[in-house]
Amino acid sequence: MRDDAGKVARLYLNRWLETGAGERARIQVAQIGELTLQPGSRLRLRRTDALEHRLELSRGSVHAKVDAPPRLFVIDTPSASA
Repeated sequence: MRDDAGKVARLYLNRWLETGAGERARIQVAQIGELTLQPGSRLRLRRTDALEHRLELSRGSVHAKVDAPPRLFVIDTPSASA
């Protein structure tokens, strides 16, 4: 993960990542792509292995670009899974 200031960190399983107003975080998703967590968002990594990469977005928004077959990359939100 890399934030707007270029700082690199690791996203750990079941730990929340929150961005403040005006902050973004760019997250590398294994070898399949990346996503950008937008300002004012809250996200956590639920699972990452050869069968599935699953994230939970409790608020805010993300922009993701991945190259993966269906059901390998999933984002759960309070109202749906994508």
